[in-house]
Amino acid sequence: MKWLTPEWARGQLSDKEARDATKAYQARLTELAHAATGPVSDLAKSVDHRLDMSDGIIDSIEIDQPNRLIVLRLVQGSLQHEYGLLELVAPDGRIEAPSVPRLRDITTNRDTEIWYWELDLQANDADRYELRFLCWPEGEFSIAFGELDWSWTARSDRMVPPPKREVGIRD
Repeated sequence: MKWLTPEWARGQLSDKEARDATKAYQARLTELAHAATGPVSDLAKSVDHRLDMSDGIIDSIEIDQPNRLIVLRLVQGSLQHEYGLLELVAPDGRIEAPSVPRLRDITTNRDTEIWYWELDLQANDADRYELRFLCWPEGEFSIAFGELDWSWTARSDRMVPPPKREVGIRD
């Protein structure tokens, strides 16, 4: 995480540092909202509650390494906006961090939720984006991609059955 760090999330920064980090991230989102198109612009604008990943529960992550495909499914929402299954598909994606075994530990922990998330351009490639996730109670991971698609299906609650909470890896 670049702006919404674990220290920021836990209130361990000074008030000024926290405000500066938040303002810098909001400025970055504004830049991305104007420069990007399609789903990336939707994420940057944060206008659609169906794309709010904060407090989302990881249902599954599928990583198809030979085809460079990543599918992340999150159960998210609230009583105010309704619950749903958000599916993010990165047809040219790759997991940037952490290692796959560590990612498996993070995502199969029944208590793990997406605490905060960030969208940014990837540092070493201005044609690719990066979605970074800070998880509760611990852990971070990120997905780099050039293209992104999403779908959302309404649900009656945010319960996640244990068998689907896994990292599916195809080597």
